[in-house]
Amino acid sequence: MPLAKWKSVDAANPPKELKKNLLTTKYVSWKYEDERRVILPLGSLTKEGELFFKPFDHTLKLVEVIAGHRCCVKWKPLIKSALKDLPVIPKLIKARLAFRKFEVVTQQWGFEDSNAWQQCRDTCPRDRRVGHINEGSITRMSL
Repeated sequence: MPLAKWKSVDAANPPKELKKNLLTTKYVSWKYEDERRVILPLGSLTKEGELFFKPFDHTLKLVEVIAGHRCCVKWKPLIKSALKDLPVIPKLIKARLAFRKFEVVTQQWGFEDSNAWQQCRDTCPRDRRVGHINEGSITRMSL
């Protein structure tokens, strides 16, 4: 949508259409993620602390998990363990930084190959937790 359309909008009271566009717009370079953004009423979600989650069900399925380029080898078994009780195991992907471009790409060695994973360093986050995922919900998975 052309930005000129919104140039003179009162920022304190933006129109509903602009709010929706801002919440559902995604950077074009991330189109490979094939992600859909959905706005849901908070009452239909599960609250955990200050966060709200949509439980997995027939309308929302976990189909892919991407371990980012900074995700070190110690997280591999934790990711697999968190997913083990799902009725269908999602596709597991290991990502890396591209060699000649400014982008993240799929590691061609695959998720299982130990060469795809970097060794953990002192700079790797130690306080991140991987929770348990079941058919109904995700408790925590931040890598």
